[in-house]
Amino acid sequence: MPALEAISNLLSVDDEEAIRKLLIIAAKSRGWHPVAAETQRQGCRLLDSGIKAVILDHRLPDGDGLQSLAKLRKKRPNGPVIMPPG
Repeated sequence: MPALEAISNLLSVDDEEAIRKLLIIAAKSRGWHPVAAETQRQGCRLLDSGIKAVILDHRLPDGDGLQSLAKLRKKRPNGPVIMPPG
C-alpha cells in the first residue's frame, strides 16, 4: 500500500517562483509540509484547516500584502502569518 501524502501545514504565497521554491525547500528541511501559491486568490483557495501558518509576500499581482492579509484573516482569524520585509 502506498504511503499517504502528508497534509500541507504551511502556505507560502509569493509571485516570484525562485522565492516560492526556496521557501518550499527550507520548510521541508525543517519538517513542514508546504504548499505554494502565486497569487492572493490561489492562496485563499489553498488555505484549509490543515494550514498552521502562512508566509505572505507584500506585493502580489492581484493585491498588496495588507489586502491579502485581510482576506486570509476572514478565513482563518487566528492563524499566524509571516510577512517578510520585501
